[in-house]
Amino acid sequence: MKQLIYFFISLGLFLFHYSCGDKEDETTPLLLNGLEYSGDYIRSLPLFYPDSCLKRIENEVPPRLYWNAFEAILYNAEESTPDSILLRYLDLYEQKSDLDAIIVFTKAFRGKILLRQNRFDTAMVCLKQAEVLGHKIQSLQRISEIKTSIGELYARQGNYPEAVKSLLDAYNIRLALPVSIHDGSLFELMIDIGDTYRSANDFVSAQIWHLQAWRFACKDKTLVGYHARASAAVADNYLHLNQLDSAKIMIDTAFYYQNRYQNNYDEATRYHTLAQILLAQGKCKDALSNFWKAKQKNLKLADPIRVNHFNQGLGDGYFCLGRLDSAIWFFKQALATPDTARQAKIHEQLGKIYAKQGRYDLAYQEKQESQSLFDKVFTTEKDKTIGRLQASNELEKRERHIEAEISQNKLTRLWMVSGLLALSLGLILGAFWVYKKKREWQSAKQEKELIEAREQLKTQELLVAEHKLMLKERALEESNKQLDLKDLLLQELQIRMTVDEMEKTTQLQNTELQSLKILTTEDWRRFRNIYEQRFPNFLSSLKSEFPKLTDAEIRLLMLIKIGFDAFEVANILGITSASVYTNRYRLRKKLGLIEEELEIFVQRF
Repeated sequence: MKQLIYFFISLGLFLFHYSCGDKEDETTPLLLNGLEYSGDYIRSLPLFYPDSCLKRIENEVPPRLYWNAFEAILYNAEESTPDSILLRYLDLYEQKSDLDAIIVFTKAFRGKILLRQNRFDTAMVCLKQAEVLGHKIQSLQRISEIKTSIGELYARQGNYPEAVKSLLDAYNIRLALPVSIHDGSLFELMIDIGDTYRSANDFVSAQIWHLQAWRFACKDKTLVGYHARASAAVADNYLHLNQLDSAKIMIDTAFYYQNRYQNNYDEATRYHTLAQILLAQGKCKDALSNFWKAKQKNLKLADPIRVNHFNQGLGDGYFCLGRLDSAIWFFKQALATPDTARQAKIHEQLGKIYAKQGRYDLAYQEKQESQSLFDKVFTTEKDKTIGRLQASNELEKRERHIEAEISQNKLTRLWMVSGLLALSLGLILGAFWVYKKKREWQSAKQEKELIEAREQLKTQELLVAEHKLMLKERALEESNKQLDLKDLLLQELQIRMTVDEMEKTTQLQNTELQSLKILTTEDWRRFRNIYEQRFPNFLSSLKSEFPKLTDAEIRLLMLIKIGFDAFEVANILGITSASVYTNRYRLRKKLGLIEEELEIFVQRF
């Protein structure tokens, strides 16, 4: 009973923890979570040799973690890893399995690589296919990741309304997932949405999202590493809104968080933002120095957008210092960016430089090219207004939704916990009642069985007593029969001895008594008739089972049956005691008696 109570108490505690704790999405991919398969193990693999790496994983990693090892390799791949190697991993990944959950991951990851290579059409095909499969397997986390990549693709193409729409979809999907699996993804989406608005020159909407990301990072202690990034994004918006003092404060805050938490991630962007602020303040030399630091700190050399973004910053720095040729060179390098809006700005800057040099034809061409690109990116002013209103409305809606959802979740969890505790208590009481009734039923059953056993034992004892009494009566009757026969035979013997004594006196005074037959054949016949009356079927059964027995042997068995000893048998038969023992020995051999005595055999027979 105690074990049952402990079980239900444990069940109640587990359900309470489950209802109050954060639930995990079943579709969330597992990364290697064992100590022996942690990040150190991934780094020990020959990552630049996919086939060899695959063979080691197959030999060393348990089957249940096999696919997770692939994801861990791709997620932890260095930024300098060539795309060809990553694509080879994806090919091997797809060759090993045709599961939808795996194909979703490979297509989504392949789309990210193609997006990085600016192969927008092919990347879009992969991402759309992955999105269809994501809906098929109902993986909200995968769909959110794919929507984010699609939004980034639209942003690179300059289609900012579609980019914002896709990123907002991803953000809403993320909000529907348990908080325990976000791992900073909500923060990343806030930053991405803000960056998209900033690329569309909608700095007010961008600042709304970047400030939300900054507050989000400040509230969540697990996101301390994101403070610097959010602060830099807010500073950049203040810069474009001409609030230079606020921009300087926020960029200094970003470097403070960077030094405090030793987080050098995206350090190049922070130096670039600081350089732009200094440039706006007219500090051209300090600005150029920080532009160069940004370019040197940039680790994402394979990303043309970032590389050319920093080249554009160097062009701005040299332009501020009046070193126009260097500025033209870096601006032309920066034109390689696939970002159309950035290309428009660079052409605008080149037009200013050429005008300053007096090269008005080139300046006019650059101005025309800049205007054409701006018209291509910003089709109408209405798109920007709609985007700004949409961001503001969505933000307010999200905040209200989050507050309502938190309140509803608390109430739901409270009801769930109360219901589960009540159910657990009911189960415990029900189990106790069933246990008690079962014990009472078992006790009654055992008592009834005990009474029946006692009655049965008494009946058996009575039967045994009756049987023993019957055996005693039979034994007494048998003994009486034997005594009667013995007395009868003694009487016959006495009569015969009397007759023999008289004949001995008159006729055979000198004859030896040993040769005298005490009982005649007629005497034995009459005695046999009386014997068969007392022991019916004894002689017939004896003769039937042992047909080779002689009359003398049968007589010996009859006398033994009655209870005569060897001396008495010798007197009755008129032979010596030694002859009696010899006859008994021969008779035992004929009857096949090895160890059993004649008396026991005769009485049993």
